[in-house]
Amino acid sequence: MPKKPLIFIIFLVVLTGIIDFGPLLIPPTNPFYNIDPETAYIANALEFIQVGKIDYYGHPGTPVIILLGNLFSYLKAFQVFSTQDFVQWALIHYQELFWLSRGYFFLLFLIGNLLIHLSVYKQFKSLIVNFFLFVIFFLDPSFQEMSTKVASEPIGLLLFSFWLISFLAHQNARRTKDLLLMALFAGILVANKFVYAPIAIASLIIVVFQKKHMLSGLVVVLLGFFLATLPIINNYPKLATWLVNLTTKTGVYGTGGPGLIDPKLYIESASYWINDRLATVLLILTTAICTLRAKSDKNWKILSLTGLIGFFLFMKYPAARYQAGNILLLLISTAYIFSGLRKQVQILLLLVFFVPALIYGSHDFNFRRNLVKKAAHLQSFIDSLPKTENIVWEYAESRDFALIRARNDSGYFISPQLKIIKPHMWELVSQTLTDIRNNKDETFDISCLCWDGIVMQKRSYSIFISKQNNVNLFLTENIPGTDMLYIKRNNL
Repeated sequence: MPKKPLIFIIFLVVLTGIIDFGPLLIPPTNPFYNIDPETAYIANALEFIQVGKIDYYGHPGTPVIILLGNLFSYLKAFQVFSTQDFVQWALIHYQELFWLSRGYFFLLFLIGNLLIHLSVYKQFKSLIVNFFLFVIFFLDPSFQEMSTKVASEPIGLLLFSFWLISFLAHQNARRTKDLLLMALFAGILVANKFVYAPIAIASLIIVVFQKKHMLSGLVVVLLGFFLATLPIINNYPKLATWLVNLTTKTGVYGTGGPGLIDPKLYIESASYWINDRLATVLLILTTAICTLRAKSDKNWKILSLTGLIGFFLFMKYPAARYQAGNILLLLISTAYIFSGLRKQVQILLLLVFFVPALIYGSHDFNFRRNLVKKAAHLQSFIDSLPKTENIVWEYAESRDFALIRARNDSGYFISPQLKIIKPHMWELVSQTLTDIRNNKDETFDISCLCWDGIVMQKRSYSIFISKQNNVNLFLTENIPGTDMLYIKRNNL
């Protein structure tokens, strides 16, 4: 690749990285601004390298845990001179572990972004296409969020870059090995998270047009899925049951009655996209229409149509992150359409979509910055309390509650070590706001517990108080800079 295009592409990727990691760089900062699903992946990675077992099978998410486990294995090598058990040592240094995990996944995200840009330039030989792709990525509501998440999305972007390289290689040379590589990465993408299923479906449809490879393509997709989920093979029956519930029930996460879609939930999701991301919807629809009407290659039409259908189907889940696979297919299809336009039209479209991308990008940056600040303020408040304070936690973006979630999400694997570090790790069960869960997964009423304070979300307070017999027992104060309250027992 020529030097100048390479420098420009690296500049775009670095600029993306600065924008995406920016909210975490400005003081005050805290890595626990988001702990879901981070705690599940980190705790299960600790379990995986310690005993070779993975309890978690949602999404399925196994590639995330395997990669984290590989990262933590290097820490384990450095920790051999410590007298502490590795898991205990990791929990003591949990904040540093969170920072390291976020940095690691951010690096994977940057590599994926770089490979996508390099493959796009190699295919279309136009830096204006790369700049347009840089702009429209910020139309994706989950783009900035995914960059530092310890979750499936950063790895999803990296795997998609490998898939895209294989797809473009097949477009140019029509070699069987590229087709099968594309199918392999599609299977691994689904193993990473089920939301990438549209990419696998598009891959299989493309394979179907190569009739002699139809069976081998399906086998390779399944092989990719199997290899990437091998550590959770014992949980395949549970995984299959969960997938059936996801697809045959109207609610999110396999809840609700029988059916494909809950109209109210679907309308809620559609309202979000129309009201908050109208430019993204217009871009997606325009791309799909142009791809289908233009004299374009049929494989590009398959990508666009699969992404569009998938986008509407996945709107049963009212969160942008569930559109990750569809958005990737549609944005890369957008780059393809854009590359075939006249220069004047390209510049016009750049100007049209640059403004909403700037608005959306600024909003997402500030939103994440506020989350980081709230987490930092909460941690400062907790750190100011006496060390002897016995605290009960409702859901909170903080180090201690992240440990509680890690305990729950790892099937209580870390309970013995956590009991040594934090003997009193009590969780106020959100569903009842009267039950307490302890370090042994035992549940009992809060009245049976001798506690000093409760960290609670403001929105839960009225429900909590309504269930108490003597409200005079409580002294309540706002935790500055957060949406949380601290309820202290009145011992007077």
